[in-house]
Amino acid sequence: MSTKLYNGYRLPKMSLDHLQQFCLQVAKETQNLADILYATELADRATQIIDYAATHDGKVLSSKRYKDTKYIPYSRAWFEVADEQNESKRSETRSSVDYGLEVCLIPGQEFMYAILYGEEKMHGPWISAQGAEAYPYWDNTDPPNGISIEQWHDRRDEWARVLRDSWTPGKVGFTFTLSSNDWLSRPDIRTVRQYVSAFKTRLRRTAEEVLFDEQIKQLGESCPETKPSITLGMDLYRKIREGSEVLAKMEEIRLLLKAVLTVEDFQREYEVINDLS
Repeated sequence: MSTKLYNGYRLPKMSLDHLQQFCLQVAKETQNLADILYATELADRATQIIDYAATHDGKVLSSKRYKDTKYIPYSRAWFEVADEQNESKRSETRSSVDYGLEVCLIPGQEFMYAILYGEEKMHGPWISAQGAEAYPYWDNTDPPNGISIEQWHDRRDEWARVLRDSWTPGKVGFTFTLSSNDWLSRPDIRTVRQYVSAFKTRLRRTAEEVLFDEQIKQLGESCPETKPSITLGMDLYRKIREGSEVLAKMEEIRLLLKAVLTVEDFQREYEVINDLS
């Protein structure tokens, strides 16, 4: 069985009170990061609806998962993210909208050891915390540059002693929650507007979506026997992003999109359609 402690760290030995204060400070910064990433995700999803509708006569394409007849961008974005978070929690699978981070802390003779559990985008506050030293170990591939085989083996033995040869952190350590989806503050629309992407970014994304819709429609008309699939969609998107057509489409739709979105844009109702015909 291979060992993979990619997110292993080492801390100076400290008192329990000091360790608690250290973790509380990191947790405060980590939850702040979670709130920002959450607001950014809501902004991206809401503006995607707004911009798509701007290029389709105020209408948005229906989802197979949701059967709404009207979309309010902010409400739809919030509902989708909450739904994905609940599904991830229920199925115990990873999700791009999981903003939780936990650390398993394991006392050693000379150091305190730590292992992070959560999406990499949440690691920043811990990585930058004073005293946190990256101290990973794995045996499924070569060691990182700058570490000799002897040093790598010494690190393996050190982790084995800390984990008492069980290689199961939960059996020998204790867990501190640094951030959680349950602690997220639902931002109001004015806050979400602060995290709207630059106009050029929104314009390119919308141009790619319009091209994708157009090419899917053309494919269906010319080859009705071809069934849509995830693989087909991914290949089509890749060709669009790598091609030159997107630049022309950006110029074509530029005046349809609003450069500055208002609170009213996020609250407006948009009609949902079943197809692009």
